[in-house]
Amino acid sequence: FNSFVFKLEEQLYQREGIPWDPLDFPDNQDAVDILQAKTTGVFAILDEECVVPQGSDQGFCNKLMKAHKGHRRFDEIKTKPSWFVIKHFAGPVQYCTDGFLDKNKDQLSNDLIEFLGASSNGFVKNLFMNDRKFADVLNPKQEDGNSPVKGGKRKKYSVSSEFKDQLTSLMDIVDGTEPHFIRCIKPNPQNEKDLYDRKAVTEQLRYGGVLQVVQVSRAGYPVRINHQECW
Repeated sequence: FNSFVFKLEEQLYQREGIPWDPLDFPDNQDAVDILQAKTTGVFAILDEECVVPQGSDQGFCNKLMKAHKGHRRFDEIKTKPSWFVIKHFAGPVQYCTDGFLDKNKDQLSNDLIEFLGASSNGFVKNLFMNDRKFADVLNPKQEDGNSPVKGGKRKKYSVSSEFKDQLTSLMDIVDGTEPHFIRCIKPNPQNEKDLYDRKAVTEQLRYGGVLQVVQVSRAGYPVRINHQECW
C-alpha cells in the first residue's frame, strides 16, 4: 500500500519537477527490513535458532537484542527479559518469545504425514503429496517428485519461511497489476448497528495509512486535470 500510494506519488513529483518534502512521504521500509532481512531479520534469526543445537526461546530473544540494539524500530523491555518490541507502521507491539520455537517449527509426526499422504480422499492426499515440506517423508528419494535430491541439505520449512514465500509470491502478483485499495472500516467493536465509535474508527484510519494518504494529498496537489481538459 505504501509503495503504490507514497512512493509512486514521490516519483510523480520528481518526474513533473514539482518541489516536495521527503518528510511528507512516510516510508516503513526499515520496519519491513527488520522483519524480513535475509540474515538479521526477525524471521531469519528465528529459523536459525530452530535448527541450531540446543536452541531456545531465550536464545532467540538474546540474538534479536544483540542484532537490533539501537534500531529505531526495535526496543527491549528490561523488566521482561523474554520480551521484545517491534515498532510497526501502525504502532509498537510487544512480543513474548515463550514458545516461539515450537510454534515456528509446527512439526507433524511422520506417522501422521504418511497416514494422510495415503488417504483415500483425493483432496486430502494431494494436500500432502504436493507440499514440498512433506517430500522427505512421503518420497525420501525425490524432493519434488521429478528429480532426485542431489548432495546438500534440504530446505527446512517453518511457519515463518512459508509466510515469507507466500508473501513474496503475493507481492510478485501485485507488482504486475494496477491495484485499487478498498478500506473497510468497522464502525464499532461490538458489531452493533447504528453505533459509531469515533476512537475506534480513527485508529483504523490511522493504522491503515489512510490519514497519511490524506496528509500527503493535502501537502501536494490533490486536484489534477489532464492537459487536454485544462487547455
